[in-house]
Amino acid sequence: MEKHKTSIEIGNYKINLYHEDNNRDVVVVFASAGITGLGEPIEEFKNSLSKFGRSMIFIMEKAPTWFNSPKTEDMFVKVSDLCNAYENIAVLGESMGASGSIIFSKYNKNINRILAIAPQYSVSNEFIEYDWRFNYAGNYFTKQNFYKFACKEAKNKTQILFGDSDWLDLVHAGMFSLEGFSITYVSGTNHFVPAYLKKNSNINHLHILLENFLDFSKDFSKDSVIKSIGNYYTSNPIGEKGDLKNVRNQRFKENNEELKNKILQAPHGYTDLAYGKLTNQSSASQWSGSIFSLIDSMRVVGDNFFHPYGFHTEREENPWWSIELGHNSLVKEIRIYNRIDNEEMKERGSNFSIEQYSEEDNKWIEFYKKNDNIPFGGIDGNPFILIMDEPILINKLRIRLLSFNYMHFQRIEIFGNEICL
Repeated sequence: MEKHKTSIEIGNYKINLYHEDNNRDVVVVFASAGITGLGEPIEEFKNSLSKFGRSMIFIMEKAPTWFNSPKTEDMFVKVSDLCNAYENIAVLGESMGASGSIIFSKYNKNINRILAIAPQYSVSNEFIEYDWRFNYAGNYFTKQNFYKFACKEAKNKTQILFGDSDWLDLVHAGMFSLEGFSITYVSGTNHFVPAYLKKNSNINHLHILLENFLDFSKDFSKDSVIKSIGNYYTSNPIGEKGDLKNVRNQRFKENNEELKNKILQAPHGYTDLAYGKLTNQSSASQWSGSIFSLIDSMRVVGDNFFHPYGFHTEREENPWWSIELGHNSLVKEIRIYNRIDNEEMKERGSNFSIEQYSEEDNKWIEFYKKNDNIPFGGIDGNPFILIMDEPILINKLRIRLLSFNYMHFQRIEIFGNEICL
């Protein structure tokens, strides 16, 4: 049997159809946002699915919008039209793609079954604000195509899987459960369930799960999911972890270590003078980690690492962040890790000045200005770095945007040495 590829682009979406001759089954796969939404989307599950000889349709978004781009409905209608050439339709997705696989049932009534792995229940601002991984979607897409992804058309066709080790996911799971969806928990893993099922033991449980999913001669039920994942099934994730607070704290610790590993090494011979020092910022906002500016501003210089940003001001003219280094601080290098979860958010921090406070003149004096309109990166390995020709003695330092906007960097490091005066 030979697969024939057809590619279609609709707005922000790319659709790839691989038609398998002499087969009346098709599996539709909606792509996830990837890790923090960075990089080009891929045809997820393709290698695993290719072994089953089914026609495949992959839907990818050039930039993740959680199905909020203008051409979303046109995309769903087109995919539905492609599906109607087949007798049996299975729909699959992970994370954002899982949410899409569920809501797609509103556009095609002939879907036989849906496998949704770690879907988001909603990315509407009222709901998603608690979830730091995806809350930028609520902030950015203020007009949502879908207030929630749970829908009555999908309820009796869908099996949802969540890992038991991520308290953020458990909230999404609870909301789907309240609406009557079937939820199965996978013990010992976080958000990335498929990779865990595939590689965590000498048995490829993902292959077994997909094999049962694509066997249209049998019902695809919670029982068949449980049999597919074997000993990885757990019926009470919160109970097995002790309590929700412990689950949250463990996941925060894991995320903290993961983010720390993405920070560049300190320059040889210098220490981070910003660590643990008194900070402040021009304002706090509804997206700040604290309503107190003194506390929110500290989130970019302490032990804990936050994603996608550390502090967040209100939208205002020339917002700023400041720090008191002390009278004996010689500064050699300044690094600013930008917020990079979204291009618009990234661009907000492009232009700024760096200032030091003059006790003698009782005012802030600018010693560096970046006004080239070029966005810079962060934990992707491309933070802004300013290296002084000679170290500068600085007591108080301020970073100030050169526009009317929000200010939200993820991490700020100031390297140098403390001297004895």
